[in-house]
Amino acid sequence: MKDFRLLLTVFLLFGGLFQAAGQQGTSTIPNKFNYQTIVRDTSGHLVINQPVGMRLTLQRGPQMNNLYTETHQVTTNSSGLLTTTIGTGQPIQGSMDSIDWSLGNVFVKTEIDMAGGSNYSLVSSRELLSVPYAMHARSANVPGQPGPQGPQGPRGIPGQNAQGSNQIECCGQELYIGKYHQGGLIFCLDSTRQHGLVVYPEIVNPGNLRWSHTNCPITTSVNCGSGMQNTMNIVSQCSDTMNFAIFCSNFVFDGYSDWFLPSLQECELISLNLIQNGLWREYDPTGTMGYYIVIPTSSTLGNNSYWSYLLGSAPKQRTKNMSYLQYVLPIRSF
Repeated sequence: MKDFRLLLTVFLLFGGLFQAAGQQGTSTIPNKFNYQTIVRDTSGHLVINQPVGMRLTLQRGPQMNNLYTETHQVTTNSSGLLTTTIGTGQPIQGSMDSIDWSLGNVFVKTEIDMAGGSNYSLVSSRELLSVPYAMHARSANVPGQPGPQGPQGPRGIPGQNAQGSNQIECCGQELYIGKYHQGGLIFCLDSTRQHGLVVYPEIVNPGNLRWSHTNCPITTSVNCGSGMQNTMNIVSQCSDTMNFAIFCSNFVFDGYSDWFLPSLQECELISLNLIQNGLWREYDPTGTMGYYIVIPTSSTLGNNSYWSYLLGSAPKQRTKNMSYLQYVLPIRSF
């Protein structure tokens, strides 16, 4: 069987879910969600227009007990992208309807047979984040009563002019900006105080790389939260055999292999929340506390340029196919 590796990103899309969840007694909420991956062989080349067999298993951690298993016969497209919907495959074990999403800790185990059969090989196991658990809203027909006020949390990291920054508010006893968590330093937390973004805790020298050796004319977003999709688009749509995005998508540290190249706004948060607040210094081997290191982002500026970021300072425009002396900061979501 042909060797392969899978660059995995899971998109969890619930059309109309949140609107339907607000209706008492609704039974129309779909028990399924979309799933996409990009497949590359061991040489880094896209596996295009090829039928593959896939087995997907939902498991509950930390014991990783199987909740539901289904199989799919799918074909990658011309960009190496494989798309299916969990909940619409051939059921092998369990039922999607029986999963109690309120308990959380659900993982997707992905297994693939590149020959299109059922001789599956384990590819990865990834935890589902906050969006899938919106399924639990189906049972929330009656609003709960507010509980007692908890103890005051730790003070947020001060922003400019001693004002608390609304981007970096410390969010509780367990997770906070600057904490080492799941392979990196937390630099962004969402409203649940349980999920966010981490950055690899050391500045990486990737060697003589470019944003795109082929000057790929792709356009990508600058927004926070778009780095993963940007990286997916660069990897799938640009013909480079290696670039900053591919380097980050191939990066493995502390058991995590789902790293990506940050967007411009994600780099701004790294600079604001970690560098400028002195939370980087003990991890920085350059001795600069992270200041004045130029790192590339996954965000473009027109067809021929992209944004890089001078940490501690400001964005800088660069040409895609030019070589610059700069480093890389892989990030991942949790």
